[in-house]
Amino acid sequence: MSRPDYKKYMASREWKEKRAEAIDFYKGTCQNCGCKSGSMFVHHIHWRTLGSECMEDLTLLCEACHKEKLGFVSRGAVDREFSKRVREF
Repeated sequence: MSRPDYKKYMASREWKEKRAEAIDFYKGTCQNCGCKSGSMFVHHIHWRTLGSECMEDLTLLCEACHKEKLGFVSRGAVDREFSKRVREF
């Protein structure tokens, strides 16, 4: 899936339904640290099945664990860099 296709998919009804399914499946709990509060991110473990994911292809992460998984470990300047990369993608 190309980058424009990825963006289109992430905005699609199908992804919104899959995201809601994942949040429900994981009971709104970060699968890394166990927290249940704040923003939660449905994270693709891999992209091979992008567009036809099953729950084993996805995990639920809190914001801090999602940033860590993406390689952003600390706060401040790193948060700004994270936001910049997300906007660019």
